[in-house]
Order: sequence, then structure tokens, then C-alpha cells
Amino acid sequence: MELFIEKVFTSEVLFDTAKRFQVVPEEKPLGDFENFVFKARRSNGEIRILRFTHSSHRSIEEIEQEMSFLDYLGENGAPVAKPHRSINQEFVEPYQTENGVFYASLFDYAPGTRVTAEDPEFWNDELFKEWGKTIGQLHKLTKNYPHTPHRLDWEKDEEMYIHYLPNHTLKALAYEIVDSNKKINRRQMTRMV
Repeated sequence: MELFIEKVFTSEVLFDTAKRFQVVPEEKPLGDFENFVFKARRSNGEIRILRFTHSSHRSIEEIEQEMSFLDYLGENGAPVAKPHRSINQEFVEPYQTENGVFYASLFDYAPGTRVTAEDPEFWNDELFKEWGKTIGQLHKLTKNYPHTPHRLDWEKDEEMYIHYLPNHTLKALAYEIVDSNKKINRRQMTRMV
């Protein structure tokens, strides 16, 4: 996380915003790469995830659209970390600081452990079958979800990261791959019409 963001993310931001979701967060974040992520508890003991995204990373419209999409997936039976509304009935709660806004969102806590290829107990055919089944379910549900103006299409999202590649040769190859995928998608869409 950028230093200027770390400087304005105070315990006041954390605890004042957590009240809007009626949770008590742990003070130590679970992660802080693109977002500040905290484990939080409701009064009944249920664990949730409280996430803070700075306005320099994403707009409130993008985050609201993400929450709406996750809510849609969860309501239709997909195994996702569903979002929860605040006491103001919002999926996203803003907190203004002297240097930008933090947008807070609350999600279900997904229990489990990280699976790696070095773990034969979990890295097996059963995992891949379940993984494929879940991805298929998500794709099926996505087909019926309306296009939204505040979420990047995969093409724009991919292109956004290409400039981080370390040299011109890799960048040229990445643009070539993205362009090739665009052509494939256009052919598939033409066949569907």
C-alpha cells in the first residue's frame, strides 16, 4: 500500500466505519496490498471480513457494482463471500480523510485454508472437479447479469496491467495475446447472434 494511504488510514477510520456495519474489527490487518482487510466480529460472534479501499485505487461506483454482482451470485446459489449492508442499508460506506476517501465493505468470512500444489491431501482430482464446477456455475450466472458501466471488461483490465511489465518485448507479446483473445470473443459473439 502506498505510504500516503497508510498515513491517513487511522484507527478512527477503522473503528468509526466498523460501527456502521455493526462489527468489531481486529486491529491487525489480514492484508494490505491493494486494500486494508480486517477480520471482524458481529455481536453474535459471527466472523466477517471488513475491507477498506482507497479512492485512488477504485471509485465508489466500481465497488458498489462489485458488491451488487457478488450479492447477485450469492442470491443465486453461488459459493461466494456475500456482501452485507451497513446500518444505512449500503454495501459501501465512505470515510473522508484529508487525503482521499476510504470505501468500506463487509463480506462473509470464507473459512478454510490456502491450498498449494505441495499439499497432496487437497491438491487432487476432487479439488479440480469442484473448482471446475464452481467456475462453470459462475460463468452460467454471469451470462444473465446485465452489463454495467462501472466495471472494467476483462480486456481493459488486462491492458491496464500491461504497462507494469518490465520490458518492451513482454509488453508487445501481452498486447498480441489480448488482441488475439478479442478476435476470438468477437467470432464467438457473432456465432451466438
